[in-house]
Amino acid sequence: MLRLNNIQAVCFDLDGTLADTAADLGFAAEEMMIELGLPFGGIEDVRDWVGDGTDCLIHRVLTRHLDGRVPERVFNRANPLFTKAYQNRKHKATKLYPGAESCLARLHDMGNALACVTNKQTAQANEVLEGLGVRHYFSQVMGRDSVIRAKPFPDGLIEAAERMRVNIRRMVMVGDSVNDVRAARAAGCRIVAVSYGYNYGVDIGSANPDTVIDSLSVVPDMLVPALHCEGWTEPPPVLSPRLMRVAGLT
Repeated sequence: MLRLNNIQAVCFDLDGTLADTAADLGFAAEEMMIELGLPFGGIEDVRDWVGDGTDCLIHRVLTRHLDGRVPERVFNRANPLFTKAYQNRKHKATKLYPGAESCLARLHDMGNALACVTNKQTAQANEVLEGLGVRHYFSQVMGRDSVIRAKPFPDGLIEAAERMRVNIRRMVMVGDSVNDVRAARAAGCRIVAVSYGYNYGVDIGSANPDTVIDSLSVVPDMLVPALHCEGWTEPPPVLSPRLMRVAGLT
């Protein structure tokens, strides 16, 4: 098992990492397509298209292509239909993955600061976490509307570390997609990937995370608490000016 030294904070993705949200997203997509008079491909397609926020998901459902885009007038008609259907669903079918709640409880009891950084809207993320009964574990919940650039850019992770007053090199990201891996690498923190997530139908191992796990239950056992002794140092990485400030190097 990979051991992660000197960790003070853990940052989680939401969809496909902490919770399986595909059924409710699929329901909303199907309702949208019915209202538009268009055929719906099925929830398995939706599962492979989750990860970049609902706007991208709507484009993908309408075009049936990962990189698909529809004209603005089509999107503007579809977006409120999807949003209404998703809100009416009230996350009925969304469930925590096995081991997720015990993982959060143990990490919290160990004194780790916890954040959720997702490409969902922040309000939606809070609703999901509240509904699942785990919102209280997180000191920070940040959606794509909390930052200028969503994952795969590192902005959310950098902002979360700053808000938690944690050296970003002492934070680990736990996610399910290449977006999480790229964001963590750009931010300068470690990345643990789960094998069961969405990731566009591609094996997450191909994105080269630090390790791949089958259950969140093992995460607490991977962490070695941060050292609290004088003289402990780390080699300085090459970081952006803002990340240098977050990392305590300026």
